[in-house]
Amino acid sequence: LMCDFVRQFNRETAARGSRLAVVIIPAREQVIDEEWQKILTAFPEMKEKKWNRLQPLEKLRTCLDQEAVPYADLYPVFMSAQAAGKERVEYHTDPPLNTYGHELVAKSVFTLLSTLIK
Repeated sequence: LMCDFVRQFNRETAARGSRLAVVIIPAREQVIDEEWQKILTAFPEMKEKKWNRLQPLEKLRTCLDQEAVPYADLYPVFMSAQAAGKERVEYHTDPPLNTYGHELVAKSVFTLLSTLIK
């Protein structure tokens, strides 16, 4: 379904004389282990299965690659920031990005657009 959507959206965008580009923003549970653990604590039955938190991202990347749609993937950007001990990219109590998160998104979008506009 996801690949069908990407394919259709890419075709419709091209038919209008534009080029599709995507920004992948991961869920905080994909980036922050503590947030994933909160879900497992809230839903203990989930602990009975093995989960790949990155599966949705992996599927989306595959679809975008197959359709040759350029994208900015913020998962590695957010993970690098976290590994470097930087502040969280999201608020502790709300899922929206904080100022630092928006800064990282802006830099990634700028880099993506810079490669597309020649």
